[in-house]
Amino acid sequence: MPVLRQLYPGAAAAAPGLFRTRSPAVRSALVAACLGLALAGCSASRAQRTPYYPVREGEPLAARVDGEPVPLRFVEQDLRLREDRSPQVRAMTPQAREDWRRQARRALARQWADMYLVEREALRRGLKVTQQEVAEEMDRRARALQDPEQVQEMQQRYGVTVEDLRVRVRQRLLVRKFNRLLREDLERRTTEQDLRRYYRDHLYLFRHPEQAYVRLLAVRDLARARRLERRAASGEDFAELARRYSEHFTRDRGGEWGWVSRGSAEWEPVFLLRPGQVSAPFRYGGLWWVVKVEKVRGPGAQPYEEVRDRVRELYLRDRLQQEQVRITEDLRRRAHVEVLVP
Repeated sequence: MPVLRQLYPGAAAAAPGLFRTRSPAVRSALVAACLGLALAGCSASRAQRTPYYPVREGEPLAARVDGEPVPLRFVEQDLRLREDRSPQVRAMTPQAREDWRRQARRALARQWADMYLVEREALRRGLKVTQQEVAEEMDRRARALQDPEQVQEMQQRYGVTVEDLRVRVRQRLLVRKFNRLLREDLERRTTEQDLRRYYRDHLYLFRHPEQAYVRLLAVRDLARARRLERRAASGEDFAELARRYSEHFTRDRGGEWGWVSRGSAEWEPVFLLRPGQVSAPFRYGGLWWVVKVEKVRGPGAQPYEEVRDRVRELYLRDRLQQEQVRITEDLRRRAHVEVLVP
């Protein structure tokens, strides 16, 4: 996925074909440009201390963070992309759109100031992003720029230069490392008691409708599916039949699919059966399926042991978000932030 598409959701739609080149010459030129842009923010002396957003001579600023400048152009780039991807904004009256721009510009300026603080905190904790990492990421995600005219189009439409992309990629990599560090710390501190408490407090996330636990076998030929159905219904081992004859990816585990929920059309025939019964063949996904119901259960909540891995992921996700908010608010309190956008 191209860098600009990730850093700017909707950019690919706004500039179709911009990031689809297979030209080795263009990719080489892009990598060379990345390596050649010796930004002070990636230098050994400065990148360890503070982030660096290069300011052009006479350029307006979006904010200052403890005296350090955050250029307005990054805010304007984001603003243009938000406009491009929002039909609601494009449908506004000129006055309403101008009001929206003013509010969005100020909110984006605050976001960039927050991002500066987070980057600085990541650097303070010893994290860093090297020039090589930035170049590799740009080469991997931005195999991009098809020809000089499209580079010029990107610059004119969004004001984004390769240098700007480099700043954004460096920022993205550093924040990703910071989030990884925070998550690893949370993982070390998470206890079984934490997970069980989260499960109890969020039981609604683990509720289910009527369910059946099933095995299946699936083949391309209907006549063959009918023969296998008769063999299974007569008492042959369904798991063995699935291993031998099924063309479905579950064959190696004896056709075991697991729990399915009532409410989806493809599984509805299953809920006409009692445990131990085998369905008639039904067509799905280009194959004829035969399903055996092993057990059923009514509506309720999945047992903790059954969903523990999911509980853990949800718990860590929520705790990481809370930690991000806490850190950002703490950094704001300890910094002098001037938002310069009216």
